[in-house]
Amino acid sequence: MESKVVVAILLAALLLVTPTPVIDSISPGIGMNNETIEVIIKGSKFTDKAAVKLVKPGEAHLVATDVKVISKKQISCSFDLRGQAVGKWCVTIENPGKFVKKVKTSTLVEGFEIEYPAPIISAVDPETGLNSEILTLNLNGANYRDGVLVELVGPEEKVIASGVKVISSSQMAAEFDLTHTRPGGYDLKVTNDDGKAAVLTGGFTIVERQLVKLVISGIIPNEGYNNSILGAEIIGANFDPGASIKLVGTEGELIPGFDIVVKNSREISCRFDLYQEPVGGYDVVVQNPDGQESILSSGFRVKEESDLASKVFLKPVFFDFDKSELRTDQLATLADNLRTIAENPDSYILLGGHADERGTREYNIGLSERRAEAVKKYLLEKGVDPHKITIHGYGEDYPFMKGHDEQSWSYNRRVDLIIADQPLPKEEGIIQ
Repeated sequence: MESKVVVAILLAALLLVTPTPVIDSISPGIGMNNETIEVIIKGSKFTDKAAVKLVKPGEAHLVATDVKVISKKQISCSFDLRGQAVGKWCVTIENPGKFVKKVKTSTLVEGFEIEYPAPIISAVDPETGLNSEILTLNLNGANYRDGVLVELVGPEEKVIASGVKVISSSQMAAEFDLTHTRPGGYDLKVTNDDGKAAVLTGGFTIVERQLVKLVISGIIPNEGYNNSILGAEIIGANFDPGASIKLVGTEGELIPGFDIVVKNSREISCRFDLYQEPVGGYDVVVQNPDGQESILSSGFRVKEESDLASKVFLKPVFFDFDKSELRTDQLATLADNLRTIAENPDSYILLGGHADERGTREYNIGLSERRAEAVKKYLLEKGVDPHKITIHGYGEDYPFMKGHDEQSWSYNRRVDLIIADQPLPKEEGIIQ
């Protein structure tokens, strides 16, 4: 009888003892720090109330959720890896005591690794460039980080970006010196500092400069008052560094452009002094240093001084598709506009936001307002009086270019800046 009692006591004691778990493996053993991942842990002696966590020195423990003890040999659970530190983490399982606080623990040292996700390229603008220019490419995608390498990779040549600005994890700008490069199709390759890369096959084309002609497709704004100095953007193709600009009237009147900046082969910014110039239509003329010339007939109009106010058109600011964040290649334009605003501290500022035709009208009005707000925020950060600024969102209603292609859309995604000696109503900000 006594022996049976002893055996019963020993069996009861064994049942009260918490077993020490054993971890054999975790699958998968790698996860990205932008995802929530489900894993399976295999081993032995897992209890019903087992807890799972990832442990890394210097980091807060990452506790698993949705823990399911499938059997004593298998556990499923989930980890939210978003924003967590990359590197090796230890996998720890804890079996809690049944009647006492003592916990039995097992650790798989550096059994799990968190990595950065690979970059993604979804779009590049522009998609072509001349082999005579230094060009900034705007890249949209995902998972971009500081230190990223951006390259154009061709069959016989590789061009590495000389300057890269990561605006956000989904947007960056890369400057390429394309002068004297081989014409043809190139893959666009993005490589983060951990070696993970993305390739946009055939994403960019370099064109031989000698095979293309100079073209002017538009000027923004396309009118100005003859009591102002006007900032303008000339849009077209195949502009070369050192290009000159002028407005030529029907009677031979000549208004030369000054402060000319050839941003790339498609955009030139400049100023025109319109004070006391004759009213009427003017041809816009651009001439490259090699003598090649293009004329946009009656592309610009000089108007009488406004009865409402003395208006000055500044340079427009352009945006990426469905974005309201300021592009890095537009910061120089903003800085130039800011200098003019600083020279006219008593002036009022109208910011007119625009969108291309894609999307609903209601959505585009909101998007255009957000773009105007982004420019306003920039001006406020630079010390401009907020009471001097008015914003309007015109949506898609007043396109500058009437086409239904990317070139037209790219110039309709903008914010126009106008300064005047008194506040301007909404209709005064419309440029067509």
